Amino acid sequence: MTFLNDVGRAVSNTMDTVSRKTGELVEVQKIRSQIGTLEKDIEKSYIQLGKMVYGKFQENAEIDEEMRRVCEEISKDCAAIEQYEDEIATVKGMKRCPGCKAALPQDTAYCPKCGTKLEG
Repeated sequence: MTFLNDVGRAVSNTMDTVSRKTGELVEVQKIRSQIGTLEKDIEKSYIQLGKMVYGKFQENAEIDEEMRRVCEEISKDCAAIEQYEDEIATVKGMKRCPGCKAALPQDTAYCPKCGTKLEG
């Protein structure tokens, strides 16, 4: 009987350990999930902060010189994107609205999306 009691205690101890470890894993995963959510929130805040700084740059407000250099790079990249979008429209035989940037057929006089009058 002692042997069966020992086996029963060993099984019981093992089950307790497995149960405790499972509980720990679940708790750790919950905490990691909370960390992940906070990291995503921080990333969104960084983006929002960057957009605020860039907005100040566009308004010619005073900003730090290092931030100004980054903003100038962003402006340069935005201008390049505009050129590429114009090239895509040209390749497709279209033109772009100067107001909303929509790609439109060449013979369009007014943009149907924003109402801007288009040049010949």
